[in-house]
Amino acid sequence: MIKKKFKGRIHKSSKDMSYDMQVFYSSANKKLAQKQPKGKKKVWSLVFFLVNIFVIAIVLAIQLNSEEGITSITEVFNSDIKGEFILIAVLSLLASNMVASFKLDIYHKKFQKRYNSMLCFKTQMMGKYYTKLTPFGIGGQPFQVYYFSKYGVKATNSLTMVSSSYVSHKLVYGIMALVMMLTIRCNKLLMSQGSMVNVVIVLAFISVAFLALFLTFVILMCLNKKLGHRIVVWIIKLLTKLRIVKNAPALYLKIMRPTLIFQRKMQKFFASKGKTLTFLLLSLLEYLIEYSILFFIYSAFNGFDISIYWQLLSISVIIELACNSIPLPGGSGLAELSFSTIFASLFEAGVLFWALIIWRLITYYSYLFTGLGIIVYDYAYGRKKIKK
Repeated sequence: MIKKKFKGRIHKSSKDMSYDMQVFYSSANKKLAQKQPKGKKKVWSLVFFLVNIFVIAIVLAIQLNSEEGITSITEVFNSDIKGEFILIAVLSLLASNMVASFKLDIYHKKFQKRYNSMLCFKTQMMGKYYTKLTPFGIGGQPFQVYYFSKYGVKATNSLTMVSSSYVSHKLVYGIMALVMMLTIRCNKLLMSQGSMVNVVIVLAFISVAFLALFLTFVILMCLNKKLGHRIVVWIIKLLTKLRIVKNAPALYLKIMRPTLIFQRKMQKFFASKGKTLTFLLLSLLEYLIEYSILFFIYSAFNGFDISIYWQLLSISVIIELACNSIPLPGGSGLAELSFSTIFASLFEAGVLFWALIIWRLITYYSYLFTGLGIIVYDYAYGRKKIKK
């Protein structure tokens, strides 16, 4: 067992404390954890950003050369395109993020005794920025915890705020993904787009399988503390035997500290049925607004038709699932290919390219621009505020 293996390297700080909590608060154990240099994190963020730009440029160049008779941007805006629906799509993006930031603000009021909507909104947008910038979106939540801590919220409270929002978010997402995939044969709009759509559907099913495993793991971790510990130990042993992990004690300490804190916070979160239901409903509202963006973009070019709203909502979920199946930052390239494959015959000749551009500008690049804007703002003004 891990306990015997680490005997002599773990110093107990109190007889009243449990074994796991001794691991956390022992100064000797903290030295075992090897911290990643901040400079290395910044380098990886830059690499992921450049990779994303490179992939996007290649995909759009291929589409630009292969598309016959792409309509010029002047002709597009001089046509009967309905700009009000594009505006609604932009406002939908803002509204979905405001709902997400409100979930964070609920806990901010509990811990800090006041609402701070601006800080929560900035934290939400910075989380989206790092989610879009890193493969599988693994950078979003850790940075949100750091960002809250940076502005005076205790680390454990930051973890509670972010993890509660994240778990409710993922649970609703998992339910929506399952419903969309089970009813995929009823989506006539999707199934009528040729055999290439099957590739997107297969990738979406792969993503659903991984999502189901992840949610099962999270639920087991929340329900049983000992089971969660055994799972972590089993994973570390497996990685050690595969020679993927060299420093098992350091990895154990890195994983178990946030794991046990996460377990305690999640058990308290699910113990409050009212708050759990509120978070789940807010997450559902957030998703419904966010996935409606594609419907409004479609309506801008093809006219408003409420009868296909659910089908386009389903397609939005399926495209995101397909993008999540491959570790590309922001689904770079795969999102564009999925969009082009599904909507090849649903837009007029030459208009598909611009619909794709508008969709990616709203659902992807807007987060990059907003995140960079917040970084510049914090560098120029935020530091002074933190010092005060």
